[in-house]
Amino acid sequence: MGATSKKDKMTLIVDTNEFYDRVGLVWNYYELEWLGFKPFDYCGNFDLEDLPQLQEFCRLNCDYHIVSGFKGSRKLNKLVPDARCYWLANGDKDPTLVHNFLLDPNLHLIMEDVITEATAVLRDIKNRGERE
Repeated sequence: MGATSKKDKMTLIVDTNEFYDRVGLVWNYYELEWLGFKPFDYCGNFDLEDLPQLQEFCRLNCDYHIVSGFKGSRKLNKLVPDARCYWLANGDKDPTLVHNFLLDPNLHLIMEDVITEATAVLRDIKNRGERE
């Protein structure tokens, strides 16, 4: 008789806001500065060289944990040493949570909205000189 395990179980979240809210992603540059970090960009992600500092911070502050980011917009709600980048989080620590907005079945509608909004902004900028 065989046995099975749920070792590789994952919960996929395709909505970015839902994932950020659930895991409590701390991506605000100024909040990270207040916590004592110097992130290398304004998206709040950290490079591999910052990993020891993040690990030490999480060891001292157990409300926080590390989220790992990979190529292709995939984020895992756990520490993976070979990840491309990392984020600090203070919400749900469930390591089975995975985010990838590229798998959203409504991605084509979301992209259409983004492109429409961007085109409207560009059109307003272009026509601004004609109204003056």
